Amino acid sequence: MIYTKKLYNWFNKIANRLEADNVSAYASQAAFFLFISAFPFLLLLLTIIRFSPLTKDMLLSFISGITTGVIQDTLTSWVNELYDSHIGFMSFSIVIVLWSASKGILGIVNNINKIYGFSDHKKDMYVIKRLLSILYTFVLIAIIIAAFILINVGNYIGAWLEKYIHLFLDYNFIIALAMFFFIFLIIYTYVPYKKVKLKEQLPGVILTTCGCLVFSFAYSIYMDYIDPTTSIYGSLSAIIFLLLWLYSCMYILFCGASLNVYFMQKKASKKPRTPYNNV
Repeated sequence: MIYTKKLYNWFNKIANRLEADNVSAYASQAAFFLFISAFPFLLLLLTIIRFSPLTKDMLLSFISGITTGVIQDTLTSWVNELYDSHIGFMSFSIVIVLWSASKGILGIVNNINKIYGFSDHKKDMYVIKRLLSILYTFVLIAIIIAAFILINVGNYIGAWLEKYIHLFLDYNFIIALAMFFFIFLIIYTYVPYKKVKLKEQLPGVILTTCGCLVFSFAYSIYMDYIDPTTSIYGSLSAIIFLLLWLYSCMYILFCGASLNVYFMQKKASKKPRTPYNNV
């Protein structure tokens, strides 16, 4: 009975902290901005990938493996058009797409800094935030391209190693795990306006990496076993599940930020004159 009460108090304390940090509201806002900026981001990503070592067949094979229905048809048509066309985007079009794609990143930047307690009181902060969000967008694109290349290279290396050593490793899972970990480590370390220590962000990085992988795995099961085109409401349900997945990942991301703040405050309480007292 005593342990049950302690467990209840512990969960109640966590719930109160997440409510105080407005995690649910921030997750909803970030998920919405990510959703409306998803297609501009994908369009920009595919445009940049065209000039990378990745071939058209590699991309089409990857797209067919992770998507179905309308999303797969749309991405496939984009890839075909981008690789078959010899005319790139005009400069003005690139600016519009980049500005739209960075909107989702900007939502994450704003909300993480609110949880950390870092304000943007400077008048020119909006311009700086927009430029930083564009920079983070390019960083994210670079990480995704590197992951695509590693997946293809990893498959060749795995096939070569299995001739000599029988391995039970899923290279795609390892690459996805490393990519998630690296992305969240960058977010928690460099997105805050004030300097934070990298090692103090590891609790949130580990929590967010594991949580997002679990929800991504659950979403992939849904996409594998339920064809969105088989029913009248199939396409609508696919969009709803995509939004739920985005919301879940954003909720976990901000929970990780709240966890980092908790440990930083706990550490700062032992050292009264540290910057984290104001976090």
